[in-house]
Amino acid sequence: MVCQALGYQSGKERDGSVLYRSTQLDITKMAKETWELFKAKYVGVTCLTKSRLQGLRREFEMLQIGDDETVTDFVGKLS
Repeated sequence: MVCQALGYQSGKERDGSVLYRSTQLDITKMAKETWELFKAKYVGVTCLTKSRLQGLRREFEMLQIGDDETVTDFVGKLS
């Protein structure tokens, strides 16, 4: 029980601090779980974005006009 874990002998106190601390622990646990979910999602998005940017950079660096390609064809590849 939460009260025993916090070192209380009884589950009841005059000022209701046991209930307050129990609620505070629940809120803290929920906030930590929420933070972990956001962190996991953000890391995944960051990795995906970096990967996409690397692919675009590589594609841009490889972009060059071919020997048998007209300027109009090349400009068409840019858009």
